[in-house]
Amino acid sequence: MTHPADDSADDPTPPDDAARFRATLVRVMAVQVVTLVVLWLAQRHYTV
Repeated sequence: MTHPADDSADDPTPPDDAARFRATLVRVMAVQVVTLVVLWLAQRHYTV
């Protein structure tokens, strides 16, 4: 028997997992942006 207040079993992504995913996604995207900026600066510097 499930109680109406106990709907966490039906939720496929608990809030802590969703928050952790979002934090990881933001961190990965930040690293990608920094990498693109560094590559762009290197290209500007070494292009004749």
